[in-house]
Amino acid sequence: MTPPPTLIRKAGFELVMIRRLGRGAIYRQHFLGGNPDHDAFEVILPQSRNTNHKGQPVEPYEGYPATESWGKKGWTFTSLAGAVQRLKQLAQKASCRGTVSRKNRFDAQRRITVRSRLRPASRLLPASNNFAPLDAEGGFRSGVYSGSHNVATQ
Repeated sequence: MTPPPTLIRKAGFELVMIRRLGRGAIYRQHFLGGNPDHDAFEVILPQSRNTNHKGQPVEPYEGYPATESWGKKGWTFTSLAGAVQRLKQLAQKASCRGTVSRKNRFDAQRRITVRSRLRPASRLLPASNNFAPLDAEGGFRSGVYSGSHNVATQ
């Protein structure tokens, strides 16, 4: 498998890989023509791919995570120390084969679905701010206005 590139130039930035540890990598993000003191650092989990951007099969390679997965498979830091700390955390918990196995992925989704069905309906809150506050016993507070409606006293 082809490793991620050590130098990437895109959108006026230059990204240089400065460290690789396990599945993770740190890139220094430099704005071309900008002050080197203002560089940022990106920690990524390179993603295994076997198709190009058109969907055609190619030799397997590792690439940058998709924009949608930033925060899950890629992070930006303003200090190298923060980036190194995150890289070390990833090296301890990220497997060498991938971030999620297909078998376990669906088991986790079922557990989440079952857990959400078990929650009592009383924990659900209205979606708008147009509701009356509740007292300690769960009833409406008397004489409190919510929006343009007067909540009647009981």
